[in-house]
Amino acid sequence: MNKIVLSILQRVLVNHFYKINAGFFLFWFFVLFGVVSGGQLISYHLSLMHGMVQSPVFLACVVVIWLLYTLKCVNYITNQLNNPRQHFLAVLNRLPDGRQFLYMLYVHAMVYLPVLVYAVSVAAVAAKEKYFVSMAAIAVSNLLMIIGAAWVYFSCLRKKNTGIRIRLPRIPVPRPFFSLSLWFILDERKQMLLVTKIFSFLLLYAFIGLYEPDRPDLRPLLLIMSVVAVAHAAIVAQIRAFEEERLVFIKNLPVAFLRRLGMMWLQYFVLLLPEFVFMWKGFPVHFQAADVPQVMLLSISILAFFHALLLMKDTDMESYYKTVFATWAVLFFVLLYDPGIGLALLLLVVSSAIYQSHLYDFEKKSQ
Repeated sequence: MNKIVLSILQRVLVNHFYKINAGFFLFWFFVLFGVVSGGQLISYHLSLMHGMVQSPVFLACVVVIWLLYTLKCVNYITNQLNNPRQHFLAVLNRLPDGRQFLYMLYVHAMVYLPVLVYAVSVAAVAAKEKYFVSMAAIAVSNLLMIIGAAWVYFSCLRKKNTGIRIRLPRIPVPRPFFSLSLWFILDERKQMLLVTKIFSFLLLYAFIGLYEPDRPDLRPLLLIMSVVAVAHAAIVAQIRAFEEERLVFIKNLPVAFLRRLGMMWLQYFVLLLPEFVFMWKGFPVHFQAADVPQVMLLSISILAFFHALLLMKDTDMESYYKTVFATWAVLFFVLLYDPGIGLALLLLVVSSAIYQSHLYDFEKKSQ
């Protein structure tokens, strides 16, 4: 393969993918490597890998997570290949099909590299422990995902398709004003919504099914729900982009500030409603009925805080995701000390103050 072509693909597609998703990778790096002390890091991951190769259910959940990451990669790369700025890549169509496919295989191998390295490590542990079925499942699943993704890129480059498209049946239902952004997500960002919800449900299912405390302790559930809320950070960014592009007129409507605030909170309550319903599988082992308002309020306040951040001046996506990661890191340590409902109320107050001070900030936005 030509080194110049590889260098162009690396810069245009691969490097930009990691730059855009810097906050995403920082978040997962902290989850996988930052919550355990350095001396226990190797033993911690070895125990995780042993659990994967020994438990088919655990391994299946991990493979689903790898599949979700693959879909994330496919969604990004196909969008880039369809971007008018990247149409110069169409010159690759002059190459033989086999070489084009190899270039696309290279692209996906590079964006899939973090998962691939970890998957190879898990397969090595499976081989060492003689769990050959698990090793084969890891190898085959990853090989299929890599080849399948490369084929989607190849087809997209040849304009045989434009990526993964999910069509949902349209049912005529009322669309309240507060739900316009949610309907936009459902209509235009199906893939993102689907990946986020699958991740949330898998996380809650694994937590409720694998962790059984001696007595109800709300802190672990609050930690998990904070991760669920953080997983929706990309959807919050899409909602804000939709508001800026198509709902700017609502700033001129005679709507009281408290009502606007209430509609935003209601919007995120509806967005998280599936998770709020699903978490009842953990009742009464993980929480009591009286704890539900605190869990809901914290989850909604986190998304409201992210929403308010995106109203601030010069908040680009890179700084936004870094702030999201930093926010969750702080929440992680604060929640360990059981702050009660005060933390959620504090987040709501701070987000409301930011929201009020920047909602009508036209001059700063136009500078």
